[in-house]
Amino acid sequence: MAARRDGLQGSSLKARPGTGKSQTIVNMVADAIGMRKSLLVICQKQAALDVVRKRLEKERLADRFVMITDVNRDREPIVGAIRSQVQVLHNLPPGSSPAWRRERERLAARIETLETELDRRQIALHSVDDRTGLSYRTLLGELLEIEEGSSKPIDLPELRPLLSGLHPTDVATIEENCGPLAKFWLPAKFEDNPLSALKSFTPDRGTTAAVALHLQAFLDADVWREETDAETSDCLRIPDPIAFRSWLVESDDLRTISDSVCSNLARLRPLFRSTDGGTSQATRVLDGLLRIKEIFSSLDGPPTRRTFPRSSSP
Repeated sequence: MAARRDGLQGSSLKARPGTGKSQTIVNMVADAIGMRKSLLVICQKQAALDVVRKRLEKERLADRFVMITDVNRDREPIVGAIRSQVQVLHNLPPGSSPAWRRERERLAARIETLETELDRRQIALHSVDDRTGLSYRTLLGELLEIEEGSSKPIDLPELRPLLSGLHPTDVATIEENCGPLAKFWLPAKFEDNPLSALKSFTPDRGTTAAVALHLQAFLDADVWREETDAETSDCLRIPDPIAFRSWLVESDDLRTISDSVCSNLARLRPLFRSTDGGTSQATRVLDGLLRIKEIFSSLDGPPTRRTFPRSSSP
């Protein structure tokens, strides 16, 4: 297979099958189209040209090339294709651009937007925080190392207020100075030693089972609470349970009331029902009695008792 471009004879492409000859030719054709130049591809075998044609059609370049296998037979289709393309270009309104050009501009704008977003993410990923001296990428790398099974950091919340304001270099210095001493402090179990919280805690199976048992009991109680709330959702709401409990203490005395007293109380109950005015008949009667009591209380006291002398005569 040989390629000719702008009147310049190219070198023949001779290689074993599968080495990329067809793709190289397609790249050359696309490059020539992009640079507004022409390129002639000649091959002795029709099968090789068909491979190149299929690749060009896959790249949506079918309307940018013509393929001649028989001069007489292919003349009419080639002229018709060129004439239709010229007609399409002639029918375009002045100042308009073909659809492929608009699509290319849209894709170029999209690519530029994505590149800007990638640049912004790249800068954010590698930016070093002034307070910690670490970048987001470095922090992720350290977290991945921890997840992969490296040594876990000590869970010691007491030291966080003391170390949170330090720079990582200062923390590293403290670690280098205190690290060798830890093996002496931990076994010593010195009384009131601030580092006693660093001693390791490895619960046995019994402790683990006890914790699981208490946790299960807590979960069961919570389930029972939810069931009780659901069953008593339509019950009477008591704003003051203390007064209700005191009433329950006296409920035994109420059970001792005779049937005759209960029947009399039942006949008096309508007197205590609220009327339209908001008060009951019994309330009005009680108010009247209280006013009468006040009137009698405002009167003079009871009359003094007079005594008469007893006569001496019979």
